[in-house]
Amino acid sequence: MSVTDGLTGVYNHRYFQNQIELELSRAQRYDLNFSIILIDLDKFKKINDTYGHISGDRILKRISKQISNTLRKTDTVARYGGDEFVVLLPETGKENAVSVANRIRGNIDKANEREEIKINVSIGMASYPDNGVYSKDLVQKADSALYKAKEESRNRTCAA
Repeated sequence: MSVTDGLTGVYNHRYFQNQIELELSRAQRYDLNFSIILIDLDKFKKINDTYGHISGDRILKRISKQISNTLRKTDTVARYGGDEFVVLLPETGKENAVSVANRIRGNIDKANEREEIKINVSIGMASYPDNGVYSKDLVQKADSALYKAKEESRNRTCAA
């Protein structure tokens, strides 16, 4: 329980921080690449304000499950903060990471067809070593790309 988020059941922020450092060491040692994806629920505060926090919690659980179901067993998904998730994709370059990010977004959009409360996500991503060689730089670049996606209209993927 100390490494998982109590609400969603995915890993927590602290676990992600440990994993990205391990992946960084592995990538440096074996000359590999990896990518991270930051996912933010669009207009989530409005959903909480309109439908209540219980509905918001259900959406967070639903989204975490949809993200997890899109990934490989070797990938890591964690709740990064309130309505943000982060995905660590070992041995995955920029092009493939963008494909994974778009697949996540597409699966969430498709699931909206059968849900009463619709939600979209904005995604930012960064890759090692293309966008940085330190974990904090990669997270910052993915975060900047995420904010670019939100500024450009939401429900989109932007790469660093």
